Amino acid sequence: TSPGVWTRLGIAAAAVVGIVWIIGPNIDPGPMRDRLDVVWAPATELGLEQDWRVFSPDPFDRSIDMEARVTFADGSTAVWRPPDHGPVLGAYREYRWQKWRERVILDARSDLWEPTAVWVAARFAEGPSPVASVALVRRWRDHEPLTAAGITEPAWNEFVYFTWAPG
Repeated sequence: TSPGVWTRLGIAAAAVVGIVWIIGPNIDPGPMRDRLDVVWAPATELGLEQDWRVFSPDPFDRSIDMEARVTFADGSTAVWRPPDHGPVLGAYREYRWQKWRERVILDARSDLWEPTAVWVAARFAEGPSPVASVALVRRWRDHEPLTAAGITEPAWNEFVYFTWAPG
């Protein structure tokens, strides 16, 4: 046999394994899935498991955001928000920022607050005057179910959850 046959067989095997690892974990829980768990256990161990059930039946009913409000010694202000890299390729880079944002606003992750404020302040070191303070602000809005009237965008709620001032 030629190397081309082995290459095609390898690609076909990898495709079958990939399909099983993607579809298998999404089978509804039950006896059948329990018996097949051993098949996609390696995917779970490697972190390759895809679980699309997170989108249904309960989609998120809240949007979250955060921003840092920088106040300079001269009284001027600036706002820093996690980067937005555009709708096409930016989505891949933004996912890390989204996960970071989800964590940095949590009370349970207050260990991230001061380093975040210091990091933001460093971004504004060349500002109009020295940074006097950085306020981290949680932002959220609750979404109502769709109605015949269509989509309504509620106003953002805000809460300053940490304020930092240089030494």
